[in-house]
Amino acid sequence: MAEKQIRPVYDNKLEGLRGLCALVVAISHFLTFNFFQSSKIPFYGFFIHLEFAHEAVLIFFLLSGYVIGINHIQTPFNWANVILYLKKRFIRLYPIYFIALLISFGFYIDKGFSAKDIIGHLFFMQEFLVKTISSNSPLWSLSYEVIYYLLFLGLWKTGKYNMVTCLSVGLLILTYLLIAHDLTNLKSLLIGSIFWMAGLYIAQTKITFVATSKRKWQSFISYFAIILSIHNFDTKELIPQILHLNVNHTSMIEIGDLLYLPICFIIIMEISSRTIKYINAIKVLAYTVPAFHLFLLIYYKHPILSNIDLVYGTGYFIFALVVLPIHITFDLFGRLNNLGRVSYALYVFHFPALYFLNSWLSKHLSGPMLLIVGLSASIIVTGLLSVTAELVIQPRIKKYLISKS
Repeated sequence: MAEKQIRPVYDNKLEGLRGLCALVVAISHFLTFNFFQSSKIPFYGFFIHLEFAHEAVLIFFLLSGYVIGINHIQTPFNWANVILYLKKRFIRLYPIYFIALLISFGFYIDKGFSAKDIIGHLFFMQEFLVKTISSNSPLWSLSYEVIYYLLFLGLWKTGKYNMVTCLSVGLLILTYLLIAHDLTNLKSLLIGSIFWMAGLYIAQTKITFVATSKRKWQSFISYFAIILSIHNFDTKELIPQILHLNVNHTSMIEIGDLLYLPICFIIIMEISSRTIKYINAIKVLAYTVPAFHLFLLIYYKHPILSNIDLVYGTGYFIFALVVLPIHITFDLFGRLNNLGRVSYALYVFHFPALYFLNSWLSKHLSGPMLLIVGLSASIIVTGLLSVTAELVIQPRIKKYLISKS
C-alpha cells in the first residue's frame, strides 16, 4: 500500500515576502555598486539608507527552512521520499542556476577564470572551494542553501523530536561560535543555519487562525523599520565588541547578524499565522536591540546628529514605535505574489544583467541617458529571463523529471 504524501503548501503571502526580498536585493545592488552611476540620482542618500539586502538574504534562509518544513517534515522519512525530496530540490535550484552560470561566466571570459572556478560553481562550492564570481556575487548564498538542504535530511530523520533537535543544535552552534577562533567560512555557514533551522522550527508551531487575504500591514512596516534601524546603527558590531571577539569581515554572515533573528522570526511567524508561547517576549527582544544601541549612544554622548547613519537609525526606530499600534489593513504580500513566483530567477539574474549592461553601456553613454537606458534595459532583460526561466523552462523540466518518478 502506497504511503500517503503530504501535498505541498502554497502561501501567496510568503511568496509575496520572497518577491519583496528579491526586489530589495536587486535595488540594493543597483545602488550600492553604483551601476549606471546611480550615486548621482536625486535623494541617493535617502534610498541607500533604505537598503537591507543582507538582511533580506537572512529572511530567505528563514523562509527556506519554513517552506521545507511544512512540505516535508510530516512526510514519512524513507528512501523513496528522500529521493523525491532531493530530485525536487535539484529541479528547483539547478536549471535556473545553471543558466545563471552560463551567463555569468560567458560574459566574463575577457576577465579570466580557471577550471577550478567553473567546477567549484557547478557543485555549489563558491565561498568554500572558490570565491564567488564577481559578475554574479549573490550566488554565494546558494552554496549555503544547498548545504542546508542536505543537513535537513538528518533533522527530518528526527521526526517528532525535530523542534527539540533544532534548539539543541542551535545552542551547540552558538557555543562553538563563542569558543572557536578559526574556520571563518564554517562559522558563517553555521550562523546561517541557525536562521534556516528557525524557519524549520516555525513550520512546526501551531497555527493561530485561518489565514485571510489581509494583514495589519502597518505592523510589518514597523518590523522592517526595526531591521533598517539595526542596519543603520550597525548594531551587529556590538556582539563582537562586548564579547571581545575577533571578527573577520570577509565572511558572508557574522555572529552579530544573530541580532536580526528575533525580528526576522516575528515576520515569518505573523505572515504564516503561527505563534508560540513566548512570542511577545521575542517581540520585546526585537525592539530592545536597537533601543539598547540608542541608549548606549546617548549614555556615552555620541554625536548622533553628526553621523548620518545614526540619524537614520534613530529615525527608523522612532518610526517603528509610532506606527506599531496603528491598525491599517493592506494585502501587500498578496499583491506581490506574482513577483514572488519569479523571485529566485530575479535573484540570480539581476546582478549579471546590471553588471554586463553597465560595463557595455558605460563605454557609449553617460549622465542621465546612461541611467535611463541602463536601468530600463536591466529591468527588461532581468524580467524576460526570470519569467522565461521560472514560468516556462522550469515547469517543463519538473513535469518531465517528476513524471519519471
